[in-house]
Amino acid sequence: MVFERKLQYGNFFYSQAYRYDPSNLNTIEWLGSYYIDSQYPEKAVEFFEKAALARPHQVKWHLMVASCYRKSGNYAAALDRYKSIHYKFPDNTECLKFLVRICTDLGYTQEAQEYANLLKKAEKM
Repeated sequence: MVFERKLQYGNFFYSQAYRYDPSNLNTIEWLGSYYIDSQYPEKAVEFFEKAALARPHQVKWHLMVASCYRKSGNYAAALDRYKSIHYKFPDNTECLKFLVRICTDLGYTQEAQEYANLLKKAEKM
């Protein structure tokens, strides 16, 4: 109960901070994580999309967006986002692992195998 109240206060204060400085990545990250923990990944996408726009060369934010799509059940958008991330960051093993997983889950076995092979190559580097 006390922890939930602290989270609510945190959400209030971070939301206020976001209103005054919507480019602060610490605030964006806290709010996005709050909405993921609160089981609202579709709301978290809004924050992580802004972070990805602010820092397009940091793969972390793009992966967070894709993860939110996956957690909200929007597997097509998640797959598209992971493919886009892989195009921009071809050696990122975390992205490749998610591509193998989501392709397997969706029954795209040939694609999953292709990404698994790329993952093995990337892990050897």
